[in-house]
Amino acid sequence: MGEVLRIGTPFTDEGGEGVNFHNEITDSESIGAIREIVKNADEIDRPKELKKESDVFISLDETQKGISEIQRYIYYQEDGSSILLADGVSGSDGFPSRYFILNEKQTNELKNVLQ
Repeated sequence: MGEVLRIGTPFTDEGGEGVNFHNEITDSESIGAIREIVKNADEIDRPKELKKESDVFISLDETQKGISEIQRYIYYQEDGSSILLADGVSGSDGFPSRYFILNEKQTNELKNVLQ
């Protein structure tokens, strides 16, 4: 199968946190578009205000190798932009969480691919 882009909705309930995946995209053109959009996002400092739950979670997986190349929580903003969170691993030798921003045009491109 190769590469698959999985799209889901994050949730928090009594049992903890997770993602309900509801769509998979295997089209190489769409996967390439997502790669390009994520690559062109500008890194920013942690936003002061960010709602608890993101709107969407995406995971670009290489199924044959069993690895996930890209994982991002996506927070759509009122001004049409979006914040992408690459969630880090907590702890002293873990990777810190990183935040990125997409402008309105990039966000619309992202939404078009994810529909």
